[in-house]
Order: sequence, then structure tokens, then C-alpha cells
Amino acid sequence: MRISQKAVFAVLTALMFISCVSIQGSASTQGKKLFFDSKGIFLIGHTNDKVNSLELFPSELSFTYSFEDKIIDACASNSKIYILTSQALKSNNCRIYKAEKSSISEPIPLNSVQLAEYSMISADNGGNIYILNASFKVQVFNKSGKRLKTHSANFNKIIPFDSYTLAVSNTGLYSLTPESQVYLGKISSPYIYKISENYVGDAEGNVYRINDFAKVISVKQNGIYKAAQTDKYIVVLNKGKLNLYNRQNYSFIKNIEYDKKVFALASYKGMVAIINSSGTGCELISEKELERINASKNSNTAKTKINLSPFSNTKKYIYVDCGTTIADFKSKITYDGYELSFGNRKSGRITTGMNAVFKSDKTKIKLRFIVKGDVTGKGNVNSRDENAMFSHLLNTQKLKGIYKLAADLNFDKKLSNADLVLISRIKEQES
Repeated sequence: MRISQKAVFAVLTALMFISCVSIQGSASTQGKKLFFDSKGIFLIGHTNDKVNSLELFPSELSFTYSFEDKIIDACASNSKIYILTSQALKSNNCRIYKAEKSSISEPIPLNSVQLAEYSMISADNGGNIYILNASFKVQVFNKSGKRLKTHSANFNKIIPFDSYTLAVSNTGLYSLTPESQVYLGKISSPYIYKISENYVGDAEGNVYRINDFAKVISVKQNGIYKAAQTDKYIVVLNKGKLNLYNRQNYSFIKNIEYDKKVFALASYKGMVAIINSSGTGCELISEKELERINASKNSNTAKTKINLSPFSNTKKYIYVDCGTTIADFKSKITYDGYELSFGNRKSGRITTGMNAVFKSDKTKIKLRFIVKGDVTGKGNVNSRDENAMFSHLLNTQKLKGIYKLAADLNFDKKLSNADLVLISRIKEQES
């Protein structure tokens, strides 16, 4: 079979440490499924002939693949997307494609596998592929398409984990590998979702620890599909609030107000990823940030103090070197009792003209960044900045406002050839 691949991939804004990335486009979470592990976070949706994927972390890619076969299901594992297709339901032949970044593999044919509309695909880090077939059985294949095993129990859902696939029956959970089928425990709801490699949750607000399948948290509200894990906490989204629980004893700690609409939470490298309801962006929050938000939101006696050292600043501006990122800046300052935002920017390089807004319960302080030598507001210094400086010195196009301040590198309150030399030096360091 011939595959027609329509790559619509766009590399988006670079992601940095603890804040969020906004991914441009009109992607929607409707019909999309969330997949995540230690390698990345994917939102994947599909129609009869197209798979649309949004990779939120770490590469921020969006792409679409088109197929001639009918698409049954897709999943993500170990930074790869697995796509299950068939020419016709109930036929004995189906194919699997693996997509990674902008490339897609030749199809892997699977013989004697009957699929239905409810069939699903999963994969583990070893490249083993799990298919929930039309008979509600899970068949396991290696990366070449050779069948390794058919598990005996009936299942209605499979979920990728790093070293195995989690299979859900009407009454219990199982850990499946090519060699074994291990019963984990009884469940009260078959609507199970992955919280992390260590925990799962259900639609009744329960959180289960996988290694002994103990129920460790119960939020007494139906429809809880949003939870994540950090090293110290389990975080549950409940009616617009983030409920923090201690991972050591599972005791409730306190609430954090969260007023944005949320599609899902994901666990990612010891942090919580909050995916917005439109599916176009994701905020990555560290434990330190959770604790800071918690303190500022819940303490009436919290002291407010901003210390911008080691950055030079005035009442209006903060001066930073070229190449400084939002994560760099936040890691080197303190802003106790304040929330810090950067307009619609959440990560990546700081640019000339970008805002830093410090907000407490009673105060709002807005400062603008000046990146030394960045006279075009792009966050770097290159030939465009040199040309803009030339144009200014030749009186063909004057620099104005904050961009003129960014060009005054010797701080003598005038622009001259000396500043041009300094811009050229920064450009050489950047290249």
C-alpha cells in the first residue's frame, strides 16, 4: 500500500525550564488523547484518514499525516507515534506506522488481526506493540510485526507505560508484557487514566498506587480525570483548584487557586504539566513554583519583596545580556509574595521590549526588558541589528524609544560608532 504523507510540521517556540509554551494554531482537544512519559507529552487525534499530533514537550512540533487506509487508533510512546490502520474492519490484515518528528516509517503488516471501531494500540519502550482486537483480546507483536503472544482475558482499554501496557477490564487492571499477564487489583470504575508511571486514577476521583494497587487518595467527586505527580506531591485538579497531597503519607496539604480552563494534567520530569482546554499550550510548573504559588495564595502574612540582583534596573527597565532566557532570569532573582508573568511569553529568550509583571494581592509592578544590543526586539544580536544601527548612524532610519536604549551599550546617552563596535562584538559572540 502507498502512503501519502502530507507533512505539516512547524517548529515552534523553544521551551525552557519551568514555565509554559504557547503553541500557535487552532488545535482543539476535542477527540484528542493525551500520552506522556519521561520523553515527552503528546496530544493525538485522528479522523478516518488523518492523524493530527501536537507534541507539547520537549520539541513543540505539530504535524499531520494522511493515509489511504482507515485509521483505527494511534498512541505515543518513547517519542514515537504508533498509528494503527486497516483497509476494512473485520478483515484479517492491518498495518502499523511509526512516526517520529517529520519522518514516518514504512508500514509494518500484521496478519490475522481483526479490528473493530473500538480497537486500540499501545507500545512500550522496547518497541513491542499491543493491539486490542475485535474480540477484546490483546495481541502482542515485536517491532518487526512478529506475533509474540495473545493474552487470554477480555479487556476494554489499553494504556502505554514505559516497560509494559496497562490493560483495563470491567473489574480489574492488568500489567501486560510479551511474557506475562499480571493482575494488579480490583477497580470500581473502568474509566482509568494514567497519572504517572507510579499512579493511575479513575472517574470517581480515586488515585491508586500501582506497585501494590492501594487506593491512596479519594476525592469525593465524580468525573476527576485530571491529576499528576511530582517527586513530593500528587496534584489533583478539582473545581478550578489544585489540590496538593503529600506523596509520603497521602495527606491533603492545601488548595491552590487555578482560574484557567484545563484539559488535562501530565507528569513530566518531576513537574506538573497543565494543558489548556484548547489544546494549544501547556504550562510546566516545578515543585518550587507550586510551593511559591501556594504560599502567596494562602498566607495573609506573606512578605512581599523583589530583588532583581544581579541585573541592572531602573524604575522602568531591566537590563539583561543577550541570550538571557526567562528561566535564567527567574532563577537569579527573588520575588517573594509576587506572581511573575511575561505577557504572552512563557519561555525562551528575553527580547527587548518584553514585559515583566510582578503582581501581589495589593501591588502590580510592570517593567520592560532591554536586551543589550538587541535593537530589533528579536532576542538575539545579528546582522539585522548591525544594519539597524548603521541606518540610524546614517540618518536613513532612526532607532526610537526602548530600541534606542538597547543600542546605547556604553551608556553615554548617545549613539555612536563606539556602540556599533560593541554590537558587532556581541554578534560575534552569538555566532
